Amino acid sequence: MSYGILCIGNDGQTIIDDENSLFHVMSSGSYAAASPNIQGCWIYVTYTATINSPRPPLVFISPDGAGVYFPVVHAGSAGAWTGFSVYFAGNYPTVGLAYTGKYCACVAHPPATGGYGMQVFDKSGQVVFDSNYKVIGFVGGAQDWVPHDYLDMNFFFRVWMYRIPWVYGKDSYFLMNVFRQDFLSGSSTSSVTIGFQNASRETIELSVVTAKTAAPKVNWPLLVGAP
Repeated sequence: MSYGILCIGNDGQTIIDDENSLFHVMSSGSYAAASPNIQGCWIYVTYTATINSPRPPLVFISPDGAGVYFPVVHAGSAGAWTGFSVYFAGNYPTVGLAYTGKYCACVAHPPATGGYGMQVFDKSGQVVFDSNYKVIGFVGGAQDWVPHDYLDMNFFFRVWMYRIPWVYGKDSYFLMNVFRQDFLSGSSTSSVTIGFQNASRETIELSVVTAKTAAPKVNWPLLVGAP
């Protein structure tokens, strides 16, 4: 960068520059299952206001306890996102099952706000930072999922379970958007889920359905943030 603005943190990390947008929180709050059922139920979230973004918002969640989440489904369309839904199940071995939690929906390059504050724009005129929004900061991540158990469903299919140590405390959120069914096209896996087996959050668990084979290598990125 030959000119512009560059804000550096105490550890030398870039906080704000005029080329890369921060993730601005457009809606946040709590969620709860519509009709709690340990066998499975839907969770529906309506945003506090319609989100104007060409791409679906980045949905971070922080469950209140154990349970697994299927891929997030966005409601609305480009420029007018209204919420999301996600299927939840608790009929796996869990301790401290909870049908509730918190969420943040974030976007890059949000609409500029009015009033007092600080705004930074890139060379194309898009907002990369606006102090009138909260932003979500990344606190860590990993993708070295380790298989630890499996469950045979029938003669043909098997559920493989993976885990990663969760070292981010109880106030951090993980990004749901990367755990998508269409990421599995062309592979031998399906039905991805993610969540905590225990409310203590010692590890976070990922599961996929496979044929009756050895555990495939999975490298979905676990991205963790805090608003």
